[in-house]
Amino acid sequence: MRKKNKRSLLIVDLSTSSRTAGARIIPLVDYFVKSGYQVYLLINQATKKHYFELFGSLAKKITVETFPFSKNFPGGKFLLGLEYLKRVIISPFVRINKKINVIYSLTGIICDVFPSFIFKLRTKKIWVANIDNIEAPPSQKPGSYLVNLFSFLGFRFSLFFLRWADLVFVTTPLKEVETTLIKGGISPEKIVLSNNGIPFDYIQKIKEPQKPVYSAIFMGRIHQGKGVFDLVKIWKKVVRKISSVGRLVFLGTGDKETITKLKNLIRKNKLTTKITLAGFMEGKAKYQILKSSQVFLYPSYYDANPISTVEALACGLPVVVYDLPIFIEHYPRDIIEIVPKGDINKFSEKAFALLNDPKKRRAMAERGKKWAKGFNWEEIFRKQEKIITRLLKKKCPEK
Repeated sequence: MRKKNKRSLLIVDLSTSSRTAGARIIPLVDYFVKSGYQVYLLINQATKKHYFELFGSLAKKITVETFPFSKNFPGGKFLLGLEYLKRVIISPFVRINKKINVIYSLTGIICDVFPSFIFKLRTKKIWVANIDNIEAPPSQKPGSYLVNLFSFLGFRFSLFFLRWADLVFVTTPLKEVETTLIKGGISPEKIVLSNNGIPFDYIQKIKEPQKPVYSAIFMGRIHQGKGVFDLVKIWKKVVRKISSVGRLVFLGTGDKETITKLKNLIRKNKLTTKITLAGFMEGKAKYQILKSSQVFLYPSYYDANPISTVEALACGLPVVVYDLPIFIEHYPRDIIEIVPKGDINKFSEKAFALLNDPKKRRAMAERGKKWAKGFNWEEIFRKQEKIITRLLKKKCPEK
């Protein structure tokens, strides 16, 4: 790559809160910086400080710009929706650096998609979009109907604007996602199957404790749709079967209302000594707590391609999940236990059986690690870069 024609990448990440950042964006930035790109990052004012902490020395190699009037990132679902809407309204008045060659929207959420669409129209540069999930109709999801309706409509608007993207990386193997995009008017020629990844080599370098601290762990967003309320009931049944069982730890964050409801449910079921809410963790601390657990419990009601289950497998944990299509169609049966969605009794039985069978846990752990090794951020972004480079040469040939 010639230095005088150094390529520039703008990553648009306006949907991420400061407590959920990092999983994809850090390896993404790291890869493109090492590949010789000038990387620009458009983020919320509310997340800037946290991002600089995450990036460390990498922050000196990128240009960080903040979106105007984005100092607040409310926890309430309705207020968060209004905050996203505000970003959409402000988007036409935001300018980006003229040197940028590629606009890269991080998610399919409208406040990432619409600004990228505006930048694409204004600059005529290449727009690459990432889609990792689709929003189901509100009647098919647990939780507030109004909030789910707002999310669903926002995604439908995203689908409309994604027609102008030059590339759409679908980071899940679920055919339903690709089909929905095509039905939404996006050309099949623009859609490229990608994947989610993990820092596998880094995870393997983290030492396991001599003795487990927790019996089980859940990691993900603290949300009704992730099955967190089911998990309290599940753990109560496990504790009844094994009175000496240790603690279940929740790793993640959510809105204040859901967390309060979860705490009340834990108290109501007299599980305050058996369930720990550890909050949000990342990096080494996250993997250490995963490796200090024995099983990973993930009773989510909807997911297209969760990173957390792959991270758990890479840490040597057998996994118990509900029967979502992604697990049925794409996970080997000998590394994961699958139970019918909403079947709390069956879920608790699977969890109990694993906790009571160290030999089976060890066997599943070894197989799970081997499978998780195939998920590597560097390889994923290398494939993306090759496709982006071909598109750049085609649309913006070097003189």
